[in-house]
Amino acid sequence: MNIHNPNALWLLLLIPLFIWLTMRHGRRFSRKFKRFATEDFQEIFLGAHSPFYAGLKLVLLTFAFGILVFALARPQWDFRPRELETGGMDIIFAIDVSRSME
Repeated sequence: MNIHNPNALWLLLLIPLFIWLTMRHGRRFSRKFKRFATEDFQEIFLGAHSPFYAGLKLVLLTFAFGILVFALARPQWDFRPRELETGGMDIIFAIDVSRSME
């Protein structure tokens, strides 16, 4: 396998930063929310929140970013130059737009 753009793989180093920022944002949000919201409102607002689905969303977004970076690196298999025979016919379509035919 040959990687056409190996410098794109450096973007994979952003994945731990993305995970850290997402987890930090979640902790800061919950800390601020608990400080300013009443207990009843917290139950109503966060009652449907599932930590499992939040984690699953993080995993899927991280996986999608990794696949996107890998696609940007343009992996190539069977990297050998080959000559392809192509057959066909060339067609020329010419239009005289000058006023000489009037």
